[in-house]
Amino acid sequence: MRRNGYIKCLAVAALFAAIIGYSVFSDVPQTDAEPPRTPVWLEDEPYLDFDANDLPAPATEAQRAIPTGYNMPLYLQDDPQWGGIEYAGSSIAQAGCGLVCAAMAIEYLTNQITYPRDLAAVVGDTCLTDGVNDPGKFCAYAEEAYGLDGSEIYWTLDEALAECADGAVVFAGMTGQLGGQGNGYGGHVVLLWQSFDGDVRIRDPKSGDNSQRPYSDEELNATQWLYFYSLRSIK
Repeated sequence: MRRNGYIKCLAVAALFAAIIGYSVFSDVPQTDAEPPRTPVWLEDEPYLDFDANDLPAPATEAQRAIPTGYNMPLYLQDDPQWGGIEYAGSSIAQAGCGLVCAAMAIEYLTNQITYPRDLAAVVGDTCLTDGVNDPGKFCAYAEEAYGLDGSEIYWTLDEALAECADGAVVFAGMTGQLGGQGNGYGGHVVLLWQSFDGDVRIRDPKSGDNSQRPYSDEELNATQWLYFYSLRSIK
């Protein structure tokens, strides 16, 4: 009797397990079921249906003054990271205007970080003429080391502004006040370029204040310019 009762218990347990198994596995999708559909709340969303031809065309070289994504750095001669480094018989803080301008120009055109201290370690005094910064030699170095395109020396502000509008950065030798304001320089190198908004801007490696505003035509014409060199990416 006990054996018959045990067998009956096993039979009931097996039947119960079969019922549970059927209820669980009957919910599993069959192989011939339809693939999942896009949820109804997404079917009418406009961003799911677009044409690549609707996307705006990238700006042409003529529409942008500088390469996309490039920003002009601001380095100053008296930065404690490099101001005390010996340069041109003095220090970068006192005599490194051309060197610091070259570092900013190279970084702007190549998008490679170029600190003045690192540039000074590479070029030493090879970009000086008679102990004075020579932007023409910095341009020649940038051509050789970075594949950039430097110009010969030229003399007019109008040509310099046209070069800026065409995407070049311009080394500008000057004397006196910059824009008719502030302290005067005996002889100095600054960097000109045209920003995204079309303004002509100047990086003065000796003055943070001079370096963070646009310049009007009147201010530019009030400056006593000595010479210009252009540096640009090769198109």
